[in-house]
Amino acid sequence: RYDARRAGLRAQLRVLPTTNLEAITRLDYSEGNERLDYYDHTLAPSPLAPLSNSIIGDYRKTAVDTPLSNRTKLWGIAQEFNLELNDAIALKSLTAYRRSSYDLLLDTDGTDAPVQVSRQAETSRQFSQELNLVANFDRFKGVAGAYYFYDLTTTLAQTFIAPSIAT
Repeated sequence: RYDARRAGLRAQLRVLPTTNLEAITRLDYSEGNERLDYYDHTLAPSPLAPLSNSIIGDYRKTAVDTPLSNRTKLWGIAQEFNLELNDAIALKSLTAYRRSSYDLLLDTDGTDAPVQVSRQAETSRQFSQELNLVANFDRFKGVAGAYYFYDLTTTLAQTFIAPSIAT
């Protein structure tokens, strides 16, 4: 049975503390928790999977022994400052942090027997900083800037396999 719960939120706040300074804060958040549909089908009989054996050839049905699920969570915050130094020169700063994660659980043997289950999970953290100096003169227009980006991602991939009945 497929079932999903998802939620999200996005917000932005703009503040003008002085006539030459603008500050914009942006936030976003989303999460999901799903029970997934399954599409693998048993094509040949297995001595360990009587339920799977009973639906061979019926591609409308599947048999699994582990609920399939996917959980996600993402959020981020960004701060932008725009400062007009004078009529021709402006400074812009963009700072952001983002974090995301997911956890996926699958019954990868395609039968109702507890033979093989796989899990994949990932967490990511990102930080960025951008500075721009914008020039807007009569005979010259230009942008000079610097950008920094850092990303740390941790990934997990596991497969659990039951011991052989021969051992």
